[in-house]
Amino acid sequence: MLAERGHDVTTIDSHSLIRILETKATWNEWGYLDYGLIDPRIRSFNVPYQDTEDNLALDVVVSVSVIEHVPNSVRKAWIRKAYRQLVSGGALLLTVDTVPFSRQLWNFSEGKQVEDPGVHGTVDDLARDLSETGFVVDSVEHRDWLPLTKIGMARFKAHKPL
Repeated sequence: MLAERGHDVTTIDSHSLIRILETKATWNEWGYLDYGLIDPRIRSFNVPYQDTEDNLALDVVVSVSVIEHVPNSVRKAWIRKAYRQLVSGGALLLTVDTVPFSRQLWNFSEGKQVEDPGVHGTVDDLARDLSETGFVVDSVEHRDWLPLTKIGMARFKAHKPL
């Protein structure tokens, strides 16, 4: 939808499973898809986010329920990367899954625990990490449980100061 409206769109996913359109019926939420196969206006890269170039001059960085599935040290590297890539005034929009009825960040990736829960962090830790990196945190919303799911969810809106 963003590309259709004239925006430059770049997707980044380092998953080793490469999705192809012919097997769409078997997909789950995991795996890299080259969205350029669906819309040639979209650029997709199959690389770790922390390995992307610093000077992309992005207006917005969006992570939809991804950043909590990596270790705390990688998450902090991603936050620093987003800060370097955003233009002044640029926005960072995050959704993160949380452990139900808590503020703990979801600590699993593809059914495997990512790291010790005491290290992995909370919604409040993530907000602090954003602020310590230089972001202005505009809003944090948290629902401790989403009905008919096994998770809670937090939404963050932050920006890089002018």
